[in-house]
Amino acid sequence: MSEFPQRLRDAGTVPYVVVPPARGRTRGVFLDDHGRIAWNQNDSGVYELPPLEPRYDASKIGLVETPPGFSIRWKTTVFRTDESAPADVVWLSASEMMTQWRSGEALVEPYALCALDSRLQGHPIAHGVWNVPMRTQTLPPATHTNGYIVGEGAGLLIDPGGAGPDEIESVVAFVRQWVVRNGSLSAIFLTHHHMDHVSGAMELSQRLELPIWAHEETAARVAFSINRVVTDGDRFGAWQAIHTPGHATGHLCLWHADRKLLMAGDMMASVGTIVIDPSDGDMQAYLASLRQLRDLAPRVLYPAHGEPILDPVQRLDGYVAHRLWREAQIVSVLTDTAQSLETITETAYTDVPEAIHWLAQRQALAHLNMLVETGRARCVDDQWSTSPDG
Repeated sequence: MSEFPQRLRDAGTVPYVVVPPARGRTRGVFLDDHGRIAWNQNDSGVYELPPLEPRYDASKIGLVETPPGFSIRWKTTVFRTDESAPADVVWLSASEMMTQWRSGEALVEPYALCALDSRLQGHPIAHGVWNVPMRTQTLPPATHTNGYIVGEGAGLLIDPGGAGPDEIESVVAFVRQWVVRNGSLSAIFLTHHHMDHVSGAMELSQRLELPIWAHEETAARVAFSINRVVTDGDRFGAWQAIHTPGHATGHLCLWHADRKLLMAGDMMASVGTIVIDPSDGDMQAYLASLRQLRDLAPRVLYPAHGEPILDPVQRLDGYVAHRLWREAQIVSVLTDTAQSLETITETAYTDVPEAIHWLAQRQALAHLNMLVETGRARCVDDQWSTSPDG
């Protein structure tokens, strides 16, 4: 799940988040007589270094750990060895792989990138895309919001949601290093107004001397000035803004059409689903936005919470299917006799722990609002029943 409005957070009990331990892994740099490196390509098309078995004689190159906030964690030790490589590998030199990665032709595991090029700073997750995770007040299982920097003529720092002094100092230090190596930034870009995406924006704007850009609906909901209003279709270098309301009225994504990369904000998370709260969200608009993004056929989706999604088309289809399934559950509960929101939720959300039924009620209300809008239900005095025309 993603974040939800502060008044809802105050009303509920947020469970303690247990961060899973990192999985220890070893990977090997195997070289042939021409200095080329052996690569595996996984089912998602991502290149990775082959596993290194303990029997190999090898020297340690480095250790790469997961960026904070990822739900699947790793701690990868990279070794170089003169032993024979495993079978069924692809042979590419470091320069060939880096060229393909920078052009967007190849996707490479972050630990492998760091093993190839020690000059890479932070957490490069694609050419021109850096992950800048920040601890925020968000909804479990997430613990962080992924800030991102996108280059390729854009120069945007996206969704700085960390507000604590340590988080701010960490981002300032990273951005200053990034600027030295990659050139200046243009602005802070906000996907939407929720606090775990904007808490650090004003201070970072002052510290880094950057303007803040966002949709007009976001500008109307934050307590600081927006320097540029972003509209659907606006371009920033190789990236284009897409207005995707539903989770929030002013939600924006960024789309790289040539490489089919999608900065998705809170349209999707790598773990769980996204909260659609009726105080600001709209289920019908959210489903339309999901379908719009699915029609783009993105190759990789970068969410605000969790690791990159490498099967975005299937996941977007799955998000729509999940919402339609939940809608069907609610429709099956409705009768000619009017029922309260509490009763409908208890009957339709039997798969949800009772401790968070208060949150399930908000989701049920978003679905019921859509059913009323589309003529499939009616509401009188906060009681819902089937529509006579439905």
